[in-house]
Amino acid sequence: MVIERNNIGSLHINESLQYTGGAEGYILNLAQAMVHRRIPVHLITGRDEKIDNPNYTHFLPQVDERTSPEQMAFNMSQIKRMMMDNGLDVVHLHNVDSPILLQELIADFPVIRTVIDSRSVCPTEFRINRLGEICTIPVGDDCIACSNYKITIDDLNKKQESLRSMTAVDLLITPSSYTREQLVLNGLSPSKIVVLPLFIPTSSDNFIAQDELYASDILFIGRIIKSKGLREAMKAFVLIGGTHRFVICGDGPDLAAYQEMAHQLGISDRVKYTGWIKENDRSKYLANTKVVVFPSIGPESFGLVGLEAMYHKKPIVGFNSGGVSEWLKDSINGYLVPTGDVDSLAYHVNILLNDSELCEQMGSMGKLLVDTEFSVEHHLNRLLEIYSSVRRDHS
Repeated sequence: MVIERNNIGSLHINESLQYTGGAEGYILNLAQAMVHRRIPVHLITGRDEKIDNPNYTHFLPQVDERTSPEQMAFNMSQIKRMMMDNGLDVVHLHNVDSPILLQELIADFPVIRTVIDSRSVCPTEFRINRLGEICTIPVGDDCIACSNYKITIDDLNKKQESLRSMTAVDLLITPSSYTREQLVLNGLSPSKIVVLPLFIPTSSDNFIAQDELYASDILFIGRIIKSKGLREAMKAFVLIGGTHRFVICGDGPDLAAYQEMAHQLGISDRVKYTGWIKENDRSKYLANTKVVVFPSIGPESFGLVGLEAMYHKKPIVGFNSGGVSEWLKDSINGYLVPTGDVDSLAYHVNILLNDSELCEQMGSMGKLLVDTEFSVEHHLNRLLEIYSSVRRDHS
C-alpha cells in the first residue's frame, strides 16, 4: 500500500452530495477514504441539502449552473479561500456543467474532471436511439432524429458547449475504456483522457449472517428507468419459472409501470420491491441473494453495483452494455450475455440457480478481482499520481 504522494489535497465539486447514484456514492466513498488516510480533501455541492460531514463538505449556491456574475464572483472567492486555508492543490470536477465556472477555475488552479456517466455525451443521458439500440453518433443535429426523447436546439447547444469546455481541463478521468471512446468520438483528445476504474470501500461487515427478511434468489439494484433493463429482467424471470424470489431494490419514475407489468405477467407474488435503500441495507440484500442481475440495455459507463456484488461473492449475469465487460468476465465471475437477449439472460441465471458450487466459485473469483483490481488502495494510488502530474509549483 503506497498512498503517500506528499498528501496532495483536492477540492471536489458536484451538483449533489446526496447518496442517490453512482457518481455521488463514488465521491462520498472517495472522500471518506482520503480522510481515513489523512489526505486533504473538501467537497462542494451546488444544492442546498443536508450535509453529513460539515468539516469537509460545503454548500455554494448555483456553483453547478449558469449564475449571475455577482454570485460567480462570490463563489470563486470562497473556493480560493478554501483552497488556501486547507492546503488543497487540485480542483476535481464531477457532474458539473458550467463552462463559466470552469473558465474561472483554470485561471488559478489545475483542474481535473471525472466523466462518470453518459449524460456528458448524450442530450438525453440514456444513449439509446429511436430503434432501442445503443447510440453510436456524436452529439449534433442528428440527435434530434436519433432519440425517442424531445431534444431542442438549445439542448444540443448546451451539450456541445459543455463538451468544448472539457478541452480546457488539465485531464479527464473516465471509469472505463468505453466512456473514453465516447469522449474521443465527440472530439476530445485521447491524450487528455485517463481511464481509472471505480472502487468499492471495504468494511468488516461484508458477510452478514443469513436473514430471511433480505433473502432472494435473484437481485436487481438500480434506478427504475427503461435503460436499466428491468423489463428484460422480468421477462427472463418468467422464463425461469419455478418458485424463485426476485427482489428489486431501487426507485424511479417507471416503478408503477413495472409493478403493473409484473401483475400482467403473473409474477407479482414472487417479486418484492424495496424502494430506495441505504448502503448498509444494500449489503444485507447482496449477502442474502444467490444471483445478481445487471440487465442494463443503455450503455453503462461502468456499473458500480457489479463491484458491490463481487465484493459480497455473488455471481452476476449482465448484458454486454458499455463498460460492463471491463469488470464482468464471462464464465469467470458470472456471465456476460448479448444486450437485450432475454432468452440468454434467463438461461444463464437458471444455470447459476441450479448450481450452488458454481455460484460459490464465480463469487470467489469476483471477490478476488475486487481485491486486486478495484481496491481503494489501487484507486487512490493512481489518483494521487494523476494529481501529481498536474500539480502546479507554488514557489
